[in-house]
Amino acid sequence: MENWAKAIQTYSAARYEEDSIDRLNFRVTSLVFFAAATVILYQSFFGNLLQCWTPMQFRGGWDEYANDYCFIENTYFVPPRNRSLPDDNQIREEAKLPYYQAMSFCLPHIYWRMLNWLSGVLVRAVVSMAVIAVNPLTGVDEEKTKIIANHLSCGLQMSRNEHHRFAYSSNPIGCITRMLTLRAKCYITFCYFTMKGLFIANLLIQLALINTFLGIPDGDALTWGIALPISLFRGEDWSTTGIFPRVTMCDFEVRELGNIHRWSVQCVLPLNMFSEKIYIILWFWLHIMLVTTIINTIIWLFQILRSQSRLNFIEDMLNSAKVCTISASNKCSPRAIKLVLETSSLLNAIKRPIIVKKHHNNLERLYNDLGWDGVLVLRIILSNAGELATISVIKHLYTKVSILKCLFEQNNSLTSGQLLNFRPLA
Repeated sequence: MENWAKAIQTYSAARYEEDSIDRLNFRVTSLVFFAAATVILYQSFFGNLLQCWTPMQFRGGWDEYANDYCFIENTYFVPPRNRSLPDDNQIREEAKLPYYQAMSFCLPHIYWRMLNWLSGVLVRAVVSMAVIAVNPLTGVDEEKTKIIANHLSCGLQMSRNEHHRFAYSSNPIGCITRMLTLRAKCYITFCYFTMKGLFIANLLIQLALINTFLGIPDGDALTWGIALPISLFRGEDWSTTGIFPRVTMCDFEVRELGNIHRWSVQCVLPLNMFSEKIYIILWFWLHIMLVTTIINTIIWLFQILRSQSRLNFIEDMLNSAKVCTISASNKCSPRAIKLVLETSSLLNAIKRPIIVKKHHNNLERLYNDLGWDGVLVLRIILSNAGELATISVIKHLYTKVSILKCLFEQNNSLTSGQLLNFRPLA
């Protein structure tokens, strides 16, 4: 029992590797299917699954045999308006009602969990720390967000190293993914959108399986969940539609004294009253999830793949943090940068034309350093930890870029001065 409790706790614990729509797919939808299966299983074990009307000569074990056989081998539906049963056995076989088993909704998320950390960026750890860094009372823990920024910067740099991309892990799926994303340098982005695509494919497969199981015509596949309640309201029940029938037929053979006797019995299926309602709920839920996931994926594609969207995102976060780099002269010390970043009054006192060029150069450098993967991770942080944590992380990334650029410029100026003062020995 303790192991079950731990398993449930582990499954329900937040992982912070995805957005809310992803959690609806792999967690909430799985729970919806689990609840539906629990209701059906409860009725299977403690309710009357199937009860067949048998001839008078059937006694005791014969009745039990007929009921068990018809439940295991399935039954077929014949509309009550038909006066006689089909003579062709093939027609009866085609009318049988099969059972449906749901595919796992967790597989796409497992794929994402298995591969995203191979990039060099520990997405779960980064986002989890960002969530912890935000305190409603004390604000954002700048030390934690600085650690996140440093890890993100180093991890992205590492993921772009070709040697690292192929030397890390022997996971064959990971190796294939690295090869596919080597030129574009978008390993995390590729894994994340592959997960989104698998979610959509899984939902389409689920709907196709439901339509196949229920025998819904292709033309009615998109409207069945809406049309069925309307039909029930109009009085067109299962006897007309043939979907989730309460009364079906079952054929079986019995060997008696060397002779084979074929029996056709009529059976009632109380479970179908529950199944009908459950499948209507599942049909609606799957369609809602499909539309929501497609829209969510399109939004993510627009935000990550469109360069202007990535740039606007970084600029918006920096504007919210009031971050800007300034160098009124050729000197640019880390202490001066720190004062500029932390003192808004100093920023307001400096003329904007002087800082625009410097700011744009640093912004372009940060944009190039982050790339698709960096912006994706930052947006996942935004989805889970909120805007304050994201702003703080981007602020530290910007600070790091500004300082490195200033140190690089100082080093170049120092080298140039040494070359100008160089005199060959006589």
